[in-house]
Amino acid sequence: MEDFKFFIRISFYKGGDVMGQFVLTAFHASGETLLNERIEAENEAEAKAAGEALLKEKKLENNTHRLVNEAGKLILFHR
Repeated sequence: MEDFKFFIRISFYKGGDVMGQFVLTAFHASGETLLNERIEAENEAEAKAAGEALLKEKKLENNTHRLVNEAGKLILFHR
């Protein structure tokens, strides 16, 4: 077991609650970045809901966008 080395990145938020880090990015058709926001959420479902709400608030839900977790896993994508 000592041969295995790993790194776990954990964010502490609001009094020690463990939160995951996600990044939401939206693009114009020209490729220009319109939004690049970090989202903290307890899980992928909460991050997706928060991301969709933010896109709707900023009227970017019809633009190309993506939401990824810290490891780069794609959680949400729209083209």
